[in-house]
Amino acid sequence: MKFTKKLGLILGFIIFIPSLTHASKLVDIKEIRGDKNHYMDFLFNNTEMVCDKNDLQGKSQENSQEKSEDNKRWEGDILKELSGKSFSFYSGSGAWMTNLTFTDGKGNFEASFSDSDIDQVQGAECVGKFDLVERIDDTSYKLKLSNVKTTSKIGESYVNGKLNIGKKVPYGFETLENPDEYSTSFTLYLPKRLKSQIDENVYGWAYNVTDHAYIDDYQSRIFILANDSTKAGFAENIN
Repeated sequence: MKFTKKLGLILGFIIFIPSLTHASKLVDIKEIRGDKNHYMDFLFNNTEMVCDKNDLQGKSQENSQEKSEDNKRWEGDILKELSGKSFSFYSGSGAWMTNLTFTDGKGNFEASFSDSDIDQVQGAECVGKFDLVERIDDTSYKLKLSNVKTTSKIGESYVNGKLNIGKKVPYGFETLENPDEYSTSFTLYLPKRLKSQIDENVYGWAYNVTDHAYIDDYQSRIFILANDSTKAGFAENIN
């Protein structure tokens, strides 16, 4: 038992002596940085690191107000953004095309359709108004076509020996059930709408006629006006 205690004391002494020797060689932190506490000086003297709780709350309120303003955008402002913009509905090939132009910031527009081949010409013109029904989400709005009327001549006639057919409704505005009846339900898609969030037929019409710098396989960066009945897609014209 005495031997065990002596052995323990000897081992402890052997371990303790090198530790003291090593510790004596350590440099005091004050010799490195001096008496000043550089960390505390940096923390309290660097004004960029100091923030006021009220400032943070103020920024939070500003962000909330910005979001609130964005949400109010649909309450009439979206129609103002359409003023002067033109849209086209066509396949990208062939002679037929329907053009639509918003004439003011209240949703009023004028549109024309034309198609021609060797034997005949078809056409129709109209004026009308899109009313804002509701905001569906951040990038889509429900519109209602109202006060629409065909302003061009309806029926058949011959001009220079060629058959002219005046249609009752410009192509793209009709209902799926009746080509002589105007569809009243439309959807407006804003720029940055994802492809996956738009009916594939509507997106296809816009994709075929728009420079792919503005629309691609991921999202649209233009306005698209869709006929909810036929899924015709009117693409914003980029000048």
